[in-house]
Amino acid sequence: IVSHDLKSPLRQIYSFVNLLEHEAKSINNTNVHEYLENLKKQSDKSLALINALLDYSRLGKKNIKK
Repeated sequence: IVSHDLKSPLRQIYSFVNLLEHEAKSINNTNVHEYLENLKKQSDKSLALINALLDYSRLGKKNIKK
């Protein structure tokens, strides 16, 4: 449940960034495109961290084989 709750806002941010990118295609300001790309990269990193935490939490539910 927590994983889903944390991922939901990231998905919305990512979708919003994609919409902004589509709208900003006609803008010749490289800073705008860099900022949007940075937002996507940071969202991806946050999603990867959440997935890693979820995987880690699942380790406690499995038996460890030596």
